[in-house]
Amino acid sequence: MSLFKYLFYIISGIAKIEFEYDAWPDLFHILISTADNPQKSYRISSLTTIGYIGQEVNERKITDDKKSELLNALLQNIYKENDEEVLEIALEAFKNFSFIITNIIQNKVKINFQISFIVHLFLKKLLILIIN
Repeated sequence: MSLFKYLFYIISGIAKIEFEYDAWPDLFHILISTADNPQKSYRISSLTTIGYIGQEVNERKITDDKKSELLNALLQNIYKENDEEVLEIALEAFKNFSFIITNIIQNKVKINFQISFIVHLFLKKLLILIIN
């Protein structure tokens, strides 16, 4: 495992603890903005960290507003990403936050996106991955 992956695990472990006390309230905002950076390495780092956080954090510790912000940012990132390596990492991060979708369906949490957009998005990206 590379040094960077250890760093991603460390950040996600800290984030898990910090969410319980709301001690790092701007973490998602920082990661989301960095995931939109023109440099590929920044996007990979941010999306990998977001994915690891999705594996670690208790969903009840994330507010509905943060869930909405995170989900919308991941979907937008997936939609506009053209690099296959970054796209795979973004899709993995999205998968690790799939509890947000479950929460929407079960609790009807208001999240600012349309299901048709998600279907369109994944069909488009699936075709890109199949073709490549």
